[in-house]
Amino acid sequence: MSTPNTWDIPQSISTMPESLKVLADIIAWSKEHESPVGYFAALYTKVGLRIEEAIKANNFQHPDMLRHLDVVFFNRYLEALHTWHAGKTPSLPWKVACDATKNADLIVLQHLLLAMNAHIDLDLGVATAAAIPKQELNDFKVDFDTMNQLLASIMCDVEKDMALVFKLLKPINCLFRREEDSVLNFSMRVVRERAWDTCLTMSKLEGAQLDTAIANLANRVGGLSQTIATPGLVGNLAVRCLRHGENGSVAQKISDLQQ
Repeated sequence: MSTPNTWDIPQSISTMPESLKVLADIIAWSKEHESPVGYFAALYTKVGLRIEEAIKANNFQHPDMLRHLDVVFFNRYLEALHTWHAGKTPSLPWKVACDATKNADLIVLQHLLLAMNAHIDLDLGVATAAAIPKQELNDFKVDFDTMNQLLASIMCDVEKDMALVFKLLKPINCLFRREEDSVLNFSMRVVRERAWDTCLTMSKLEGAQLDTAIANLANRVGGLSQTIATPGLVGNLAVRCLRHGENGSVAQKISDLQQ
């Protein structure tokens, strides 16, 4: 585990179980340093546990491919964190998300959405194209959808967790009439669906063309990230009001999200 005042996080993982250990290290470091980096790590832990349970329950048709995807996907997250922590520049969505952890004016919901936007709208499609052989993608689509259903179920847990730090989320959800169309699930559902299209596009490219396509995608996704981080005059006024509904220190909020 990382020690206080030290960023001692592995550069990459090679198996799924390692991800949970690394996330525990990131959470410990974040609590020690009162860093919002731990918000997404707490959420990611729930995703990892849910996927492990699904694999044990034989809910995936291609568990080995799913495990490989999980490693490739998680390593993109680690790469972004290490790049930023080293003072270098990760992809635009991750740069916005990481830079935002230094901004005390943002609410927990913004931090979560920034990280989810970077990791799902950018990383998920790119990682799937890299991890799954092109000729296997059609067969893997069922498992991809199952994984996304698990992500959707986590959104419900997030809403319950956010009630501890974002007391106005429930009435805002009511404006959408249906529970499945609540604020978080609605926004991320579109992103999850778009990730498969990204995967299909990236699977047809290689070399410089692939690099260019990923860079262009990062810039597009980064535009939404910038809007989440700086939502304009009206949005900032709303965030200011919502901030009053948050409780406790950063460490306490991370603990709340872990429940």
